[in-house]
Amino acid sequence: MNEIKDPVKTIKRSAPLSLLLVAVLYMLCNVAYFAAVPKADILAAETTTASLFFTAVFGEQAAKGLNMLVILSAFGNLVTVLIGQSRLIREIGRQGVLPYPKFWVTTKPFGTPIGPYLLKWGMTILMIVAPPAGDAFDFVVDLQNYPESLFFFAMAVGIYLIRRQRSRLGVGRSEFRAWDVAIGLFILVKVLLLVMPWVPPEGGIYAGSVSFFYATYCLAGLGM
Repeated sequence: MNEIKDPVKTIKRSAPLSLLLVAVLYMLCNVAYFAAVPKADILAAETTTASLFFTAVFGEQAAKGLNMLVILSAFGNLVTVLIGQSRLIREIGRQGVLPYPKFWVTTKPFGTPIGPYLLKWGMTILMIVAPPAGDAFDFVVDLQNYPESLFFFAMAVGIYLIRRQRSRLGVGRSEFRAWDVAIGLFILVKVLLLVMPWVPPEGGIYAGSVSFFYATYCLAGLGM
């Protein structure tokens, strides 16, 4: 947000609009699925509903083009995460939390935080080539989501603590302030994501996505 003009005004206008647009498109997408594909076919299929939709509407050959859309969607997500998390790492380094802050903060020579980008690139390559297929890969994938949910839960609760402190000190409202109901809903979602993984799967404690104890990644995430 610091890289655009008038960030507060921009986010106040663009954030609700973008959320509304995505929500409407998401609902219309689901309506299209059920309008084109019988419910029985969806329940019995071994492929994604999107694949059934493309086959029913555009034919078998056109359905192959769905793979390209999936690739573009994944690429868009990767770019978004890379930009957002690199700025997050840069800010953490700028606050002095990480060692060698100059390395994380510098934008030379390309005008972008090269240190955080190198870290994300290295971790991505490591994730692709290091864990073997099977339990190890599934465990690492599950593991990286749990600490993230913990972090965002703590961050949302921290917003309330900061507001309480500002109120005690008599500090006025900040220029941009998220709605209390939105933060409360966000906290509830994170609580759900933190609690539900502990619910044992059908078939017992060894019937999860890995062959060992189903909640091992939760314990490892808490340890981290």
